[in-house]
Amino acid sequence: MIKNPSMPDKAVSFLLFRNIASRLWSSYQHILDVTGNNNSKLASLVNKHAKDKKPSPFFVAAHHLLVQYYVNKTPLINPSLIEELLEIEDYTHHNEMDILPFYEESSSTQDRVCRWALISDQSDTYPSYIHNHDYLLTPCSNKRSYCVSKNLLQYAIQIIELADKKLYEETRFIVDEIRLFDAVNVRAGTGFNTLGLVYIGEIKDGDNVSRYIEHVVHEAAHNLLYAHWANTPLLINETDDLYFTPFRKDHRPMSAIYHAMFVLCRTIYAFDKIYKTDKALIDFSAIRSNYNEQGNDTPFKIKFFQTVDVIKKHAKLSKAGKNILEGCIDMVSKTTLEI
Repeated sequence: MIKNPSMPDKAVSFLLFRNIASRLWSSYQHILDVTGNNNSKLASLVNKHAKDKKPSPFFVAAHHLLVQYYVNKTPLINPSLIEELLEIEDYTHHNEMDILPFYEESSSTQDRVCRWALISDQSDTYPSYIHNHDYLLTPCSNKRSYCVSKNLLQYAIQIIELADKKLYEETRFIVDEIRLFDAVNVRAGTGFNTLGLVYIGEIKDGDNVSRYIEHVVHEAAHNLLYAHWANTPLLINETDDLYFTPFRKDHRPMSAIYHAMFVLCRTIYAFDKIYKTDKALIDFSAIRSNYNEQGNDTPFKIKFFQTVDVIKKHAKLSKAGKNILEGCIDMVSKTTLEI
């Protein structure tokens, strides 16, 4: 029996991230050497962790910062942040879905590097958000809000573990840390240049545990697909053409449509597993998409097949891309929960 490549599998994730780690450490050695920083404290720290099979979000973010500064000559990067990074001697390691407060602007070098990379990813993906304070990510509004949100998030993770051990184990491996934040118009997010880091908004009036279940599954799925894509291209000769997406008001590139397809598949699968485990675990009638800029009530499954239709009509997929797509279609077709 052929294994479905889209099903949760920690072993597959391990191989994907191990390959990413190998290339990351090699790239670090090259960039630190050619910039004359191979004797820096950062170089010593990188050498110390060069056998790690999965790089922490900090090392991914720091590498992105160095590339943007030295290679791409990106303006507006404060040279003092580069100097601090090169002098860093140690870092705080987080793993297995550590739940933490969002970064303060005056925090450690490690946190400021991660915050820079996170905001860089956000501004690259949605440039119109840069000067809109409704999309500004800040720490939780108060300690009580952080604690209430953290407790509900932990409960959401417990439900995922109860419903599907393989999904839970894969997610715990992929996601090193979850940062709780406050923002007006942002619910959650992640990015390739902070691979392994997820940020989720504090609880708001009307929210319930299903919101956090969706966020954890959705953002972990993005990270997994980033890892797949970093190992094997899923699209062949992607163009600049833009297409309909069920999440956003604006049209998006094909890679974003493919991501939407994959995360919708994982979300539908997760809620279906919870439903089949114990129908009393959550209020299934209260499930609403928290990624809904369009503000419509289109069910998850219809949105999933909308993305499938766009991909089949317009995308040129690699063999791996086809296999993951067909695997997702198979997973969703076997679910019974109508959401």
